Amino acid sequence: MELDDFSMKFNFMSLFLRCITLLQRIHRHSIEHAPHDYPKDEFDTDGLDMNKIIGSMFLDIAGLPRHHGSMFPVAVQFFREVIENEGDEETSKAKSLLVEIPEAERSSMSEKEPSFENPGISCEIRRLFGSITV
Repeated sequence: MELDDFSMKFNFMSLFLRCITLLQRIHRHSIEHAPHDYPKDEFDTDGLDMNKIIGSMFLDIAGLPRHHGSMFPVAVQFFREVIENEGDEETSKAKSLLVEIPEAERSSMSEKEPSFENPGISCEIRRLFGSITV
């Protein structure tokens, strides 16, 4: 449980929303500044269909001729800005929520092995649950 403490404190939804915001920014910029390469009727969609524009940008790297030039360097710049401005914000928040427990206290707090026995229900009654039909 202690090893999972960081991942339990990490706000994955906030990181996901940051990624969506970045993707929306790349999407908007590409449609506005390269309308012949990313026509609205094909690329201007809501939701996660905007991932399609990133796949199309990989064609820029492959050397597909474009009318407006490659949008991939712009996407990389947007990504760089997010990293520089927001960096490890979610990691820092998660680390700030962790409580350091001294080693001496940690050993005295060892958890008991969980028991799967249920003393309140006898074996005879438990057998009846196997024959319940809905």
